[in-house]
Amino acid sequence: NMPMRIFSSLFRRQPPDPSADQQSDVDEQSNEIVQQERKREEGEVKQLQAVQERREDIQELRAALSQMSQRLFHALSELKEVREEMQHAKCHIRDLSLQAQRLEKNPK
Repeated sequence: NMPMRIFSSLFRRQPPDPSADQQSDVDEQSNEIVQQERKREEGEVKQLQAVQERREDIQELRAALSQMSQRLFHALSELKEVREEMQHAKCHIRDLSLQAQRLEKNPK
């Protein structure tokens, strides 16, 4: 009789297991947490990519600025040379003008 009781107790209708519902809730919460974590990580990856792009942009701008700076320095050097040449030309013109005045006053 004892084995029959054990056998029938196995097939008796059992009430739903509350721990199964709790496990389902825990699984759902875990899935939500995992999804939130993935979204956060995706956001961080996008931010890192944007930062990297900005760094590359900055490097390109620095290179362009350096090149422009070199061109400007070269142009200023040329301008300085032209200014010196103009100064020499002015002196030469003044000397010639003085000679012309002397010749007009005292022709030889």
